[in-house]
Amino acid sequence: MPAQLIVITPKRAAEQVIVADQSSYLIGRAADNDIVIAEPSVSRQHARLTHEEQLWLMNDLNSVNGLRSNGLQQQCCFLEDGALVLVGNVPVLFQQLGTQQLQQILQYDGWRKQQARQIQQQSLAKHDADINDLLSQALTLCQMDRAAILLGCELSSLKLHSSVGVSKTAREGATFFGSLGALQTAIGCETLIVNDISQHQALSQRASVKRNNLSALACMPLICQGQLLGLFYIDSQQPSKFLSSLDVELLQTLVESISLYLLSQQIDQQLHYISLNSRQIS
Repeated sequence: MPAQLIVITPKRAAEQVIVADQSSYLIGRAADNDIVIAEPSVSRQHARLTHEEQLWLMNDLNSVNGLRSNGLQQQCCFLEDGALVLVGNVPVLFQQLGTQQLQQILQYDGWRKQQARQIQQQSLAKHDADINDLLSQALTLCQMDRAAILLGCELSSLKLHSSVGVSKTAREGATFFGSLGALQTAIGCETLIVNDISQHQALSQRASVKRNNLSALACMPLICQGQLLGLFYIDSQQPSKFLSSLDVELLQTLVESISLYLLSQQIDQQLHYISLNSRQIS
């Protein structure tokens, strides 16, 4: 029976790896491993995952930081469905998959990619996109809770433009509801992906993170033709929620569509202003 490993790193998208039965996989930091976990706490060749006699096993290969399961250091971990193993300091979730379940996952991921492509094509075809609809699509495709668009090119000038997944009071108050630390990072044109915020050194102690019980978030600059227009923000309060590499790929597609729409809107406003001025002059 095939299985799936989900490698949940705190500062990058989680990697989902399908592993076949009757197989063996090397896990470690070095690039020549079958499953690469490029984190300092992981040894170059850290562990071996094997499937033997209908059992999945993960064996430590004399690594520096070892394997931990259920809070205990382990030389060999027997992996049942839902098992969580710390490889060094990196959580790795194990899920057994039936053939039908695997097919459903692949079909669902295919549907998500198709939806993202359709959104991108629609944004190129017309200039009257509904920002709130695009934010709602982001929540649906990535199963997150709240999303927002903030406009401005400096932290001090950021203003909330649109938001979904928040209360009516929060929307009417036009105040940002998420992680201020995430905005500080992304305003420097750096995409921020955070899984397991409790393990993120910079954000875990922030008041805005604690107050909202955030578990995962992404914050991406909205850039079009080299111009920073603002920031896209999305988060989740669901325990153990993570953003996968596919989630991030889908969000980047949506962010490109939103950036294109905002730039076209900005150009339309400038043209309208020029038109009004020319009428006054004439």
